Amino acid sequence: MNWSRSQLEELYVAYAERLRLFIKGVLKDADLAEEIVQTTFLKLSEQPVDLEILSIKAWLYRVALNEALTYKRRQNVDVKARKRLLENSDVPLGTEQQTSREELSELLRQAIKTLPDLQQEVVRKKYMEGKTFTVIAEEVEAPLGTVLTRMRLALSKLHKEMSIHFPEYDPQDPRS
Repeated sequence: MNWSRSQLEELYVAYAERLRLFIKGVLKDADLAEEIVQTTFLKLSEQPVDLEILSIKAWLYRVALNEALTYKRRQNVDVKARKRLLENSDVPLGTEQQTSREELSELLRQAIKTLPDLQQEVVRKKYMEGKTFTVIAEEVEAPLGTVLTRMRLALSKLHKEMSIHFPEYDPQDPRS
């Protein structure tokens, strides 16, 4: 048997604010902390009621912290990928391929155009408009996890596309 609405509301009133403050301390982002608290209570609603009353608080904190850490890992991957793709001017080029930075930028723009529309939108909003993933999620009316997945897929496709034009480019190599 799942939790009733009144049970969830009671637990939310009892724990949500402290949980939000805890996650805000971990992520330094109030909007994201709120989203993680909501996700945590959604996951609780999917759990059977047989969780022991004494362990609910610990369960909530553990799930919220796991969600926050998952977000941080994804964010770190995104930062590394962005640095490699958009900020790295030292892409190794063969002597016959002395491509200017403008040509490289054009190749990247063309590669972005090959992405599915939803992925293009996330890339555009993140890198060209400088928006946070939380803001993007609100604007496209999609869960944060969906937006992060779209970005991860887009960056993966862009890495593959760039490696076609520059076989010596290795996105796993920090020198690239």
